[in-house]
Amino acid sequence: MNVKLVSYTPYPDRLVYNAMRACAGKDLEIEVHPMGFPVPQVQAYLINQALDSKHMSVLEHINFTFYIEGISRVCSHQLVRHRHASYSQRSARKQHDVKYVIPDSVKNEEVGLFAYVQEKEANSIYEHMVEHGVPAEDARYYRLGGEETSLLMTVNGSSLYNIAEVRMCTHAQWEIRALVTQMVDLVKKVAPISMSRLGPTCEYQGYCREGSRSCGNQPTLETLVAYYNNDQEV
Repeated sequence: MNVKLVSYTPYPDRLVYNAMRACAGKDLEIEVHPMGFPVPQVQAYLINQALDSKHMSVLEHINFTFYIEGISRVCSHQLVRHRHASYSQRSARKQHDVKYVIPDSVKNEEVGLFAYVQEKEANSIYEHMVEHGVPAEDARYYRLGGEETSLLMTVNGSSLYNIAEVRMCTHAQWEIRALVTQMVDLVKKVAPISMSRLGPTCEYQGYCREGSRSCGNQPTLETLVAYYNNDQEV
């Protein structure tokens, strides 16, 4: 898996800061001064105010574009379920001698050999069908979900928060969790204030929303509500 941040909104933190100023009816401060402007403390204060109050619409003004290689189509199918993002994915009709992502859980001797044979068989049958006149868009039906793919993805800051909350949870599938973790690491370098709280729900909100499936790192929302209600009764 290889993830690159190929483009992003210039000065993302400053733009979010100005979005907060616009909400307050204040003039924008958009000029870039040699000594740095606006004052970092003021910028951080307003951005953190937005994050504290869940005023996430101001993050929709900043965008990040990633080029993602070497993930499986199983992973990409999960990723594109986040509809508030744009995707341009490699066509399966133009893939020959496809490589496959094999999870660590099946890399023992027997199962790993079976996966290797499946990979070779899938490529061989695909090529055979195309050579005998089957359209490529039909021959690809035989392909496996584990085949590697690549895509370009553009997402705004608010949507990336939602993706990180869901896909960095320990209950998320291992591959998409690894993918989103890399995306988050890249984004935090260019928008260190606005994107500072990217992560699973439990990490920055102090509760787990998985209910009975909770890994136990944080109390569930139901537990907190019950505890609060008991205190109120007392």
